[in-house]
Amino acid sequence: LAKKFTDAGYDKDQSVTMARQVDIGKTIPEAHNYTVAETIVDTHNKEGGSTIEWRTGRAMKEGFPVGIGETEILKKEKIAIEDISRFRSAHIESLTIPGRQVGTWWNKEEKQTELDVIEVAPTREDAIEIGRRFDQKYTFDLATGEEIVIGPEVSIKETQQQAEKTKDQITPQTPDEIIGKQYGIDPAETRKRLDNAEKRYRVLKNKPVEDRSKTEKTELAFLRRNRKNIEALLEQETQPLEPKRMTRRKALALGHKIPDLLGWPEEQRRSFMERIVGTRSMKNMTPAQREQIIMALQREAKEAGVEVVGPDPIPVGELAAKLRERKQKPALSRRDRRNMKRLRKILYVMKSGTSYYFLHSSRLKRLCRSLDNYEDNGPFMRYIYQPVKSADTKANVNFTEAMSAAVVTLNDLKIDAPAMMVEIKNIGIKDKLSTAERIGVWTLAQNEHTMNHLLSEFSKEEIGKIVKSVEAAENEMLVAAEIQNYFEQGWPMFEAIAKVHGITQMTKAENY
Repeated sequence: LAKKFTDAGYDKDQSVTMARQVDIGKTIPEAHNYTVAETIVDTHNKEGGSTIEWRTGRAMKEGFPVGIGETEILKKEKIAIEDISRFRSAHIESLTIPGRQVGTWWNKEEKQTELDVIEVAPTREDAIEIGRRFDQKYTFDLATGEEIVIGPEVSIKETQQQAEKTKDQITPQTPDEIIGKQYGIDPAETRKRLDNAEKRYRVLKNKPVEDRSKTEKTELAFLRRNRKNIEALLEQETQPLEPKRMTRRKALALGHKIPDLLGWPEEQRRSFMERIVGTRSMKNMTPAQREQIIMALQREAKEAGVEVVGPDPIPVGELAAKLRERKQKPALSRRDRRNMKRLRKILYVMKSGTSYYFLHSSRLKRLCRSLDNYEDNGPFMRYIYQPVKSADTKANVNFTEAMSAAVVTLNDLKIDAPAMMVEIKNIGIKDKLSTAERIGVWTLAQNEHTMNHLLSEFSKEEIGKIVKSVEAAENEMLVAAEIQNYFEQGWPMFEAIAKVHGITQMTKAENY
């Protein structure tokens, strides 16, 4: 008889219990109820809790259980079959609703066992909705054991009001008000002081020179230069109550340093930023958003007892960044560029600069000519601009030759490379990536360091989908192999040039 119950889906111990209950005259449903109650008791007494599906008698491995407020407290740790049977009989009407089960939990803090009618939701969102309906504080993921806090529901209007309030606190209305706030002065007082400085300047200016005192002459000279400079005016009277607004470079440095001190992995750092301001990369944030992120990270560090010291100044890095700057409209983010219309994307690439490389040659030329007092063949032009221009031109030629060879190879393989620049496939992610862009992502995903750059734009799940889409297409993998081959061929020349200049401690990373 026990074997028949095993064949019906019960495990070995349950089959024996079922057979014994039938032998003493119980019906199959009665034997089933007794067996499941025994399974709940055994599981609870061994593990400190249980979530057993009554229909199958099996432990539930997926879903999100939430209490519905029907609870019985037992002042003991070990429970008996009679406790489960009594509780089920008392709540049988509620337990007949699909999805509801008997759950048990040993509360160590209160030294008591809690028997609950629980509803097992299929998703986290459903569980939170049910929990709010029944005024519950927690649920958990049966698959991972993760505890989930059920917070109060916040309306869209309340969220928008809070966002506007935060924005007003972080971003004053004008540059003068920003500076005034740093000195502890409200916007109205800032405007008043600027108006008074302008009036005082006009009074002193209209006063005959011979009638001005020495102090007034000094004051007039100061106001002539600084009457519209609120910072200079306030500097005479008080000291800043809080530091000036953080620079972009310092914010980026702290944005990496604090998570490192907290021991956060890269994905946790980017998820934290996305949760605070909706962006995974600090490079794409506004100054106010960067300040908000740093303030949030500093709070996390303070709660964790981690002391944060500001980053060391790196003037060389700042100077190099300044040389790479270009006077143009604010740069589009990479995500914005990817989602452009096709014609606009082509025009954007065509107008992207005079060089494909790091130095912007036209700006360097203007700088060198000005340092040479605009002579045509001065030393700055000869020793700085001309060598850089020559090297940049050679690099362009070499790059074009290498790419031309790659195009010939692709044509031999009957691969339409230009089409890959514009064709877009739906692979289940929100970005509209061309085939060429997906191949580029695949290439970067092959190395740990370049993978970190990708994580600023995509989640790990999105990167996985992109990589699979490329690996599933033979032509796309051939193009990817050609790209890797291009860099492999360039390494010996790069290494030789480095050795000529005395750089010997270099190693080539795999797939970089």
